[in-house]
Amino acid sequence: MVSTRAPHGEAEHELERTGSQVLKQMKVQQVQHRLTQLQEQVKELLASVESQQRLPSLVEQQKIARNLGEDLMEEMLKLDSLGNLCEDDRQVRKKALADLESLVEQVDAAKALLLQQRLQLEAAEKETVASTLETALDRLAEIRLPLDLETQTLEDAYVVTGFARGLRHEDLHLELGRSGLLIRALRMPTPEESSFLQRTLRSPPTLADYLAVGRGVFGRVEESLQIPMDVDRSRIQATCKEGHLRILLPRRLSR
Repeated sequence: MVSTRAPHGEAEHELERTGSQVLKQMKVQQVQHRLTQLQEQVKELLASVESQQRLPSLVEQQKIARNLGEDLMEEMLKLDSLGNLCEDDRQVRKKALADLESLVEQVDAAKALLLQQRLQLEAAEKETVASTLETALDRLAEIRLPLDLETQTLEDAYVVTGFARGLRHEDLHLELGRSGLLIRALRMPTPEESSFLQRTLRSPPTLADYLAVGRGVFGRVEESLQIPMDVDRSRIQATCKEGHLRILLPRRLSR
């Protein structure tokens, strides 16, 4: 048996504990000490939840709340494993468990609020990104995208070639006039390219970011091509594959 004397100033009485009860008393006291630290950490967490936050700090607070919840459950399990305590130690254990349960409830409430705030911020960020992308597409559509046309004269035709990365045949529009051929196209990001830009640019991308990477790649094509007099207009053909434009201007056969 181990005799324990009450602290000075209190009515003295002796508590007799077995050796194992003394060890358990020490474990209860350790949890009490840890409880004080956890109470302070939960207080700091609740204060941070109430303040306005950006998404990165919110994600970090969620991680802190998750770890806090795990720490609290660990201390509760420690107390649950302690049986056959001295009466005074049972009372201390009971109060510590009640305090820990209260902290768990507070942390759970903080988790719920943090999740709500995160969802709201993510929704607002998505809306901002979508709006910025829409504005960027409007601006890019106004920027002229050069084709750098080159003409080759063959015996039976003129071949005009040009290149604009990503230009597709369905983007191409040809208008044949009296004196020439007007080449028009609108090269804009595909859904896959837009998603790639959003992933690779800083988050969230700004209008300047989109314009910086999009200039010279996306935009409006508008080129005028003079047609020689000996061209058979009825047989003009145009193809565009993987950005390579090829216009065939067949020459009239000389009689």
